[in-house]
Amino acid sequence: MIPNFSGTLDKIGARIDTVTTSPAALFLDPLQPLSEGDKRKLLHLSAGAYERFVNRVAFSRNKTFEQARAVARGRVWTGEDAFHNGLVDTLGGLQTALNIAKRRIGVAPDHKVRLRILPPPEDPIDAFFKLFQQLSEDKTTTSLAQSVSAQVPGWPLLPETVQRQFIYFWQLNALGARSTHSWPCPGCRR
Repeated sequence: MIPNFSGTLDKIGARIDTVTTSPAALFLDPLQPLSEGDKRKLLHLSAGAYERFVNRVAFSRNKTFEQARAVARGRVWTGEDAFHNGLVDTLGGLQTALNIAKRRIGVAPDHKVRLRILPPPEDPIDAFFKLFQQLSEDKTTTSLAQSVSAQVPGWPLLPETVQRQFIYFWQLNALGARSTHSWPCPGCRR
């Protein structure tokens, strides 16, 4: 999630010397190896968002937090494995989804329907460039970048890709720090 070039520097024999006024001054410095403290802080910062995600899975799949957590742990499941672990209701593709939707709204299975995809599909390359254009023009991201840059030493020296990852991490942290739910969650673990 966070790029780190310390191994690359070791391979070419480069060394970095630093002078800091605080142990936190080098937090997520891409030129320094992650310290055990950095790893603990990253875990702490992402724990809130992860716990909220597991709570939502548990609630929507009618499981306890512990049951959802047992199948979570950052794994990626095939559709079949997700089905066997109770994470999806059925297996299938678009036609299966259409048949389920027809059944739920009382339309005969053999009745022809017209499928309209909204928004209309975009060329993947155009969509990719549009996303980056929106990110660069987004005032929220820009103001967040200014806020983050004021708190991260050496911000202007970081490559733009690292800056974007910092901003993403900051947003993830803010998301995880929220303590209210916008959906019913009886018995959610906090």
